[in-house]
Amino acid sequence: MVVRTAVAASLVFMTCIVVGRAQTNASPQPSQGRGTLLPPARVPATPTPAAPAAAQARSQPVNVKIDFTITDQRAGAAPVKRTLSVVTADGQLGRVRTTSKVNWRGGDLDVPLNVDATPSLLTGGEIRVQFTVSYDVPYFTGATAAPNAQGEVSRSTLSDSVTLVLKDGASVTAAQSADPIGDRQVSVDVKATVMK
Repeated sequence: MVVRTAVAASLVFMTCIVVGRAQTNASPQPSQGRGTLLPPARVPATPTPAAPAAAQARSQPVNVKIDFTITDQRAGAAPVKRTLSVVTADGQLGRVRTTSKVNWRGGDLDVPLNVDATPSLLTGGEIRVQFTVSYDVPYFTGATAAPNAQGEVSRSTLSDSVTLVLKDGASVTAAQSADPIGDRQVSVDVKATVMK
């Protein structure tokens, strides 16, 4: 019996020593309500592995021809068509800048026809085309709108910015604009063709 009591006492004593050492080695806890709070232990930041880059569509080594047909229609007059084309590589910007100088109402007037277009080849033979068209034409003598409460229309500007998906070789009417005062209507047809 004495032996069992001695063994039990020894085990309790050893447990107290082990627990006491563990508490001594542990980081001190901040006291609640008094004393100075210690800053939390700094854990070295492990570098976060870079997320895999999203698979971006790679440009293909082919050219795309983009045809634009601008139809300018005024009441009582035959429609006037303006056509232009731009050839550019897949995923690259193509620009066309055309300006005419017109002697109008006693002075020179710049009349621009500008197009910016970027084609991107998609799967399934489709082509995404992002384009901007700027077209500015005055109303010449004989083509002016009838005077109204706002006065005579002397000049009208068209500016369209569109992104659309086209079938290879198919034409689509991408934009239709109406003159805010006169009876003029302008439409833009676009066709994209992959050049083999």
